[in-house]
This record gives sequence, C-alpha cells and structure tokens, in this order.
Amino acid sequence: MRGLLSFIAFFAGLAGAVAAVKPEETAIALGLAGEEAGAINLVLLGITAGAIGSIVIASMADRIGRRPVLAAACIAGGALSALTAASTSLAMFAAFQFAARTFTVAALVLVVIVAVEESPTNVRGRTIGRLTFFGALGVAAATLGGQAVETLGGDWRILHLSGSLLLLAGIAVPGRIKEPNLWVSRPAKTQGVAIQLFQTGSLFFFTYAAALSALGWWRIYAAEQRGIADQRGGALMAIGYGLGLAGYLIAGRLQDNLGRRRTGSLFLFLACLSTIGVFQVGNEQLMVPLMVLAAFFGTGSLAVITTLGAEIFPTGARATSLAVSRGLFATLGGIGGPLLAGALTDPNSGFGLAIGDSVSVTALMYIPAIMLLLTLPETNTRELRQIEAAAEIPEPDEEYAYEPVVVPARVTHPSPTVPEPLAREPVVPEPALPEPLVPETKPEPQPLAYEPEPEKVVPESDYFDWQPEPGPANSEETRSEEERDHPSEPTAN
Repeated sequence: MRGLLSFIAFFAGLAGAVAAVKPEETAIALGLAGEEAGAINLVLLGITAGAIGSIVIASMADRIGRRPVLAAACIAGGALSALTAASTSLAMFAAFQFAARTFTVAALVLVVIVAVEESPTNVRGRTIGRLTFFGALGVAAATLGGQAVETLGGDWRILHLSGSLLLLAGIAVPGRIKEPNLWVSRPAKTQGVAIQLFQTGSLFFFTYAAALSALGWWRIYAAEQRGIADQRGGALMAIGYGLGLAGYLIAGRLQDNLGRRRTGSLFLFLACLSTIGVFQVGNEQLMVPLMVLAAFFGTGSLAVITTLGAEIFPTGARATSLAVSRGLFATLGGIGGPLLAGALTDPNSGFGLAIGDSVSVTALMYIPAIMLLLTLPETNTRELRQIEAAAEIPEPDEEYAYEPVVVPARVTHPSPTVPEPLAREPVVPEPALPEPLVPETKPEPQPLAYEPEPEKVVPESDYFDWQPEPGPANSEETRSEEERDHPSEPTAN
C-alpha cells in the first residue's frame, strides 16, 4: 500500500506541475504569438486556482469513502493530463489543466488521509514526510523533464503524457488499498471544526506565502541584483531545492520523536532566517549553502503542517478540512505571497524596495505561522480516536434530549415608601378609673371524706367517783404506755 501511495504522490505532483514548465514553449506550440503568448501567464494563474475545486472532491470522500474517491481522482487526473497533450488551442489547454489540477490536488490530499488513518501512531509523521517527499520529487521531475525536453529538442506534450500514468495508479487502487477502519466506524455526527479549520488554513497560508515568494523571485533576484546568468541561477536553484528535499524526510522522523509543534516551530524559524540570508548575502559562496538550508527547513515545515493538518480533525470531516487548508488557503498564499513581494518593489506603491528586501519582508510571514502552530494541540503519540474524543463536545441524543430549564429572574419589588405622619396636637390620655372593691368571701367548708367517730362525753360526776381498777400496783401491765416510754426518776423520801 505504501508503494502505491508513493507512486500516486509522485505522478500527482508531476501532473500538477507540468503546466508551469516552459510556458513560452507551450504558447508557441499552441500557435500563440505576441500579446496572445503573454496571456499564457494569466492562464497559468487561473490553472493554479483549480486546486480550490479539490474541496468538492475531498468532501465526497468523507461521505462515500476514501478508496472509491481516490481511485476516481487518479483516473480523472491521468485522463485529463492525456487530453492536455492533445490540446490544439489555449482554451482547451486551460480547461483540461484546470480540471486536472482539481483532481491531482484531491489525489494528494486523499493519499495523506489514507496514510494518516492506516499508519501506526509512532510512524505517522515519517509516513507523511515520505509521501510529501515523493510529491515534491514529482514537481522536481517535471522541472528536470522540461530542461531535458528543451535540450534534446522534444515536444512539451511528452511531459503531459507522463502525467497520464496516474490513470494506471487509479485502476490499481481498488485492489491494493482497503477502506480505513477508522472511516468505517466513524461516528454518525461530526462536531464543528470551524475554529481549528481557520487556524490550520491560516498556517498553510502564511507558510506557502513565505516559501513560494522566495522560490518565485529567486531567478529574477539573481539576474537583476547579483548579475547571475539565468541558466546559472536556474542550476543553483535546482541544486538548493534538490538537496533541500531531504527536509521532508528528516522533519518526518523528528516530528515522531520531538512532537509536531516543537519540530514545526524550529523548522519555520530557521526557514525564516535562512531565507532572509539568501536574499541579503551577496557572496555566492555563502548563498548556495543558505539556499540549501532555506529549502531544507521550508520543505520540512510543509511536512509538519501537512501531518498536523490531517490529524487534528475528526474522521467525518478530515478530508474536507485538509482540502480546504491545502486547496484554498495554500493556493491563496502561494499566489498572494509573490504578488505582495512584487507590489513592494513597485515604486508607484510607495515602497519601491529592492527585490531582496521585498522577499525578506514576505519571509517574515513564517513568524505568524509559528504563532498559529503553537495554538494547535499536540498530536504526537496519540491515537486519532483520542484526538477526536478530546476535541468533541458531547451533544445530547435527540430522543433523550433534555429541555433547558429556564429559571425566571428574581424580581425585586421596590420597598413601599411610608408617608410621614401629619403633624397634629398631642392626645392627653384620660385618667384610669379605680377598680371596684370586691368584698372578701370566705370559702365554704367542704364536707369531709370520712365520718369522725363521735366524741365520748364523760359526765362530770364521773371525774370524782373514778377509782382505779384493781390490779398489781406499779406492775408493768398497769403502767401506761407513756410511762413505759418515759419512766420517771425515783424521788428521795
């Protein structure tokens, strides 16, 4: 599978870059002359904008699957490259290449998506680094092929026919690549990704603007400011770019060890410094190694942002999101960066900078790219499901959705104002009347609960006739109980 993905990346890169190789020869072969021949540059700018259409193709991969859409994109891109070789007018050339650009960029995006979803966690970075390396190698092959065709006297149509080999890769996709399990088991709903999409899109914009402005203005800068012949300037650029392609592979390995954000920040910062050095140093001996470093760190940073741009999005929106970043934002940056550098050199713009100074200004766009990169989450050593789960905001199920409880606001009524009492004459209280005297009443005797025994009445005469009863004198029996209890002391005679 990796070999087929690398094959697709190579020929998709080649087919997408062939149109910009030797545009003057293309115009002549199409029978254009004078002002019509100059219109070829505007046509190439419109063809570059065809990458925006890859968003539509990639969005279909999020709905119906990666494998069928990748196969269709490869077949369509290869067929359109073959039709371009048969073009007989500028309109046919522009139409075929515009559509081919749409499908080749979509193929490059889907190759990265399949690799991210199918690769183990610990090698995702180096896998994407390898694929981006083969894509850039295809661009380099198109440039070298153009030089070879010019030298050997061949026809430019041969380059477009070589891009048609992408069709064969599309035919092999259904039998060699399976549908990623991550897409098959994706959740039914996808959370919103607008904020992260704007962050990654802006990251692609600034990175491509800084890199392509330096790449596009190098030969003009070398010829006009440094007096380097055009052919020699092209050879130096080929050497610097060719050696710098190793940045894709080195950055791919480093981001699996150091992390995406650390590796990307380091490469972006060093790309900024080395690019400024290329356009500020006048010594050719120092210029060449600085070109190699600028290409090395610039290409390495592209590998990092491509990996991170595919990992942080949920599965149901991953292909669409990467296509928006790569097809829309990167295209706008690739067009806007060189245009900004050219505007800064125009004396009528109020700046009138030299080419080296204007490109150095656009190289500063690497700095906001670093700031945007640091705002994104680190995805190294994390499963894609974990990244997706961490970014999700759980939504209630429709069947069991809770209605929000509306708590009425507490209404505070103003305290009533008590009117002040009217002034009036003081009221003198009347004297209290004395309480009436109540006569005391003695309580009536209550009847006893028992009947007392009647008191024995002894006649008065009995007091004088009483005689003690006979019995032993002073005997214990005759002594009364009181005398027994309190005996009297004997008296002396």
